[in-house]
Amino acid sequence: MAIDWDLIEEMYNPPSEEKRNRRRRDLLARARTIQCDGWDDYQYVWSTGETVGVALVLNDDTVLSEMGESRRDVLSRYAYDLFGVKGGKADEAEDFARTQVWFADARADLAS
Repeated sequence: MAIDWDLIEEMYNPPSEEKRNRRRRDLLARARTIQCDGWDDYQYVWSTGETVGVALVLNDDTVLSEMGESRRDVLSRYAYDLFGVKGGKADEAEDFARTQVWFADARADLAS
């Protein structure tokens, strides 16, 4: 079995700002879709990570509960995805402050 060094590097090194921005744009597009169409056609079609990320952007605790996730669960999931293993651990030690800011910025973008 060959080792996928690109995958290992991606896990430990934080994604670029452009990758984080691309992820935010994707979540915002999905959030706008939900605002227009509702969850019915999407909640169980999108991945759990996509669904709970959008729910957190929209402050939709009902969907988080239906997906069996808390806000903290989502912050934990995204901290490591957004900032890599080292950055995610550091953010977790700070109660996910950096990830919370990332989501707050996404909400502000959605509102504008």
